[in-house]
Amino acid sequence: MPNSRFYSNVAQQTTLSGSISSGATTINVSATVGFPPSTPYTLALDYGAATEELVSVTAVAGTTLTVTRGYGGTSAQSHSVGAVVRHVYDATDATDFRTHEAATAAVHGVAGTLVGTSDTQTLSNKTLTSPVINGAALSGTFTGNPTFSGTVTASGTLTSSGASLTGTWAGSPAFSGNLTFSGAPNFTGTMQSTLAAATTVAQASIVSADTFDRYRRFADGKQEWGPGNAARDTNLYRSAADTLATDDSLSVGGSFSATGDISAGTTNWTAFTPSYLATSVSTGTNVGWYKKIGKIVFVEIYTAWTGTGSGSTGVQVNLPSLPYRNGGAGANTTRQVLHGWIDNVGGVNMANGVVFAPIFAGDTDTRTGTIRSYDAGSFQNQNIQNGTILTLQGWYREA
Repeated sequence: MPNSRFYSNVAQQTTLSGSISSGATTINVSATVGFPPSTPYTLALDYGAATEELVSVTAVAGTTLTVTRGYGGTSAQSHSVGAVVRHVYDATDATDFRTHEAATAAVHGVAGTLVGTSDTQTLSNKTLTSPVINGAALSGTFTGNPTFSGTVTASGTLTSSGASLTGTWAGSPAFSGNLTFSGAPNFTGTMQSTLAAATTVAQASIVSADTFDRYRRFADGKQEWGPGNAARDTNLYRSAADTLATDDSLSVGGSFSATGDISAGTTNWTAFTPSYLATSVSTGTNVGWYKKIGKIVFVEIYTAWTGTGSGSTGVQVNLPSLPYRNGGAGANTTRQVLHGWIDNVGGVNMANGVVFAPIFAGDTDTRTGTIRSYDAGSFQNQNIQNGTILTLQGWYREA
């Protein structure tokens, strides 16, 4: 802020070079050596005499000075040539300083209490109306109903006791620690948690009287449930690629049953073409379907041959997946069985009727054992006639 008046410690005393009347607004002096280079400043005319008058110099042109007469409570008077002229510090200056020291408002010409722009200050009992705050660090307690608009960036730790948040939070806010939501918060868009490890808890819920979380969801998607008064005892998780598992019982409709279709991934059967080992007899219709529930595979095979086979090699069929064969003793022991029906067979050791396809331990691929009748006759190449029809249906456990 510019100075209100100017001073000099080296101003030399001078004299009027011409007389002036009490109404003159310019004076001529013999010299201005050491006078302040800027205006306004104060001069005393007839310094020390009974007719002393203070004037305020407002402009300088050489030794001609433009002045305000009767300054500082003195009276404008006529002065003769040769009257002593001196640069002075007067009572008005001293009074201004004392007034400034005592001021609590409107100091330095500013309306209201002055807030500096460089020094560190603590403001108390201030009301800010429409302020623009850039880069501030806010701490303490905010009461009332503050409204934040525009883009608000909050860093560090925000602590709120009993605050009510309303409106829409856009962007990607990141929350850490334990968040407590009451009422019915509505979240839209994607809520993403970036956590330290797969076993870090991403979400948990508890009833007010509980001593344990009733539900937990971990960073890897694993979920756990419990009664609330004891440790969680039920889970559901991804155990391998394309596999959802639980270490506990799973009940659908009360006893692993359902009124609708039970399937994994789709309610439709998947078609496949059966292939037979030990025969190359041509077929007219050769179709198969399967669907899987976990490790259980339901399968149906229908084949109608249009050629005639020969030889006693047993006929085997490939299944849509590798069946389970472990457990028990030795190779060639039956582990699983598919049942079916055969019509229009020829040759020996085989008759129309019920058949079964055994799945033996010791085999290593998707094939069954030789298809057999219930009287132990084996289905051989020589039994295939033009018009022989085989149907197999049932389920097996895959490996």
